[in-house]
Amino acid sequence: MLKSIGNTLKVMWLILLFCVSHSVFASDSWQITSPNDERLFLQISTEFDKPDIISLKKDEQTLFERKMNRVSLAGVCLDKVTASPSIILSETMEGVGVQQLTVLSHKTNWQALHFHHMDQLEDCYPAQTGWLLDDQPMDCICDFSEQERTQAFYTGWYSLLDSFPRGLHWDQTTKQLNSVLINDELGLNTLLTQARHNNTVVFDKFVDGNHWLIIEFNNGIYQSLSLGLVHQGKQWFVWYYVTGNSKAFHAIENIESPQTNELNATFCVEDCQWWGELANVNIDLANQSIEIMDEH
Repeated sequence: MLKSIGNTLKVMWLILLFCVSHSVFASDSWQITSPNDERLFLQISTEFDKPDIISLKKDEQTLFERKMNRVSLAGVCLDKVTASPSIILSETMEGVGVQQLTVLSHKTNWQALHFHHMDQLEDCYPAQTGWLLDDQPMDCICDFSEQERTQAFYTGWYSLLDSFPRGLHWDQTTKQLNSVLINDELGLNTLLTQARHNNTVVFDKFVDGNHWLIIEFNNGIYQSLSLGLVHQGKQWFVWYYVTGNSKAFHAIENIESPQTNELNATFCVEDCQWWGELANVNIDLANQSIEIMDEH
């Protein structure tokens, strides 16, 4: 009896070792073939307790490689603009658990575009391309040009302001705005031109020679921003800035200007990179004083 139990345990141990050894590392690969027989090789490598690695190669040359979290291939379509394949991947965002789509597309080099739901792939449609994914026809075409412009707009602001604190910039003792100077005036002016072009300026007012702007950009919670700017003394300053996070996107809401020098709105005043504390605030744009009307 004991010998039988011992043999059973040995077999179970061998099975366990086999399963562990075969789950520690695994990979899936695909071949993407053009009509003139040029070939790309896509591979997703998975190793236990480590990020997945996505790699794209041609003739043994690595064109793109990146670590991603629990990634899988969702599909491959032809880019309408470049006539090159776009690789659509499904990824779980680390620390959040939310699925997003990442598209590898080729312009001058391979780049990653992020979509936060399938509906954003609205510019894709079935069509014969002559390309193959393994031995199956790759019969779909996508136009990602609008998403590329959208992502570049958000990335520009994020790069410019990433070090800036989130929320309303004010001194709680003096009840005055405590705006932060933007040093990169050239980069800012480019983004302001784009903001006016894509209609993301939601408040635009001059008071006593100062120019007040509010910009709101919505592109899924993880690529959205709300921004308050003031131009004074030939320089631009930030007085409000938030981006979307896994809990909320605290955009400036309920914007009103009942008097020439007044701005009434709902702002995030505390903990703005998380749940956030909101308040209805009255800002005197002439002397830049703040009155908290009520907190939510």
